[in-house]
Amino acid sequence: MSDSNTITFFFTVVVAFVVIRWFINSEPANPDAGDAGAGGADAGNAQQPQQQNRRRNLQPVAFREVTPGMIEIVQSMAPNLTVEQIRYSLESNNGNIEATVDQFLAEGTLPFPPGEQHPAAAGNLQRGATPRLADTNEASIHNVDQPKAPSLIEKYNLENKVDDNTSETEEPVKMKWSQKKEERENQLKQHREKMILRARRKFVEKETK
Repeated sequence: MSDSNTITFFFTVVVAFVVIRWFINSEPANPDAGDAGAGGADAGNAQQPQQQNRRRNLQPVAFREVTPGMIEIVQSMAPNLTVEQIRYSLESNNGNIEATVDQFLAEGTLPFPPGEQHPAAAGNLQRGATPRLADTNEASIHNVDQPKAPSLIEKYNLENKVDDNTSETEEPVKMKWSQKKEERENQLKQHREKMILRARRKFVEKETK
């Protein structure tokens, strides 16, 4: 009888030890889980501003449409350029006329759009690398008879404004186009004159260096 009581006592002690051990191990796990959940929420909240900043950075920049007036201003200063060259440069510079003019003054020309060739180069490829004698003579006669093209200063009668320091040193101001056609034409004329005078001043400064 005493042996059975001893066995029962030991069994009870073992069961109690297992139960107490289980409670001790399970109680700290819950706070850790709560902390982990709170930490995950904090991390998620911290990532939200970063994701919003990425969305702002990925938003496309507002593109300025190239208008015929912009092309006319550049072409008035560089009549040898094609419309495709000017449009491609303005689109690359987001409609910035001054950047296109500065590029032309620095390089002497503007790049063609991808996939397009210079008209003269395309003509040479079609006719062959060696020009005919008749074409050479015709070109020589044409060059002799052709009068010298007037400069932009002469073309737009700006001789009296060349020495005007105000017009040359005036900083460019962004134009606000008028709703009236006559006023827009006057604005375009004034802006073209300022751009021509600024281009001449930069060219003179470049030559004197």
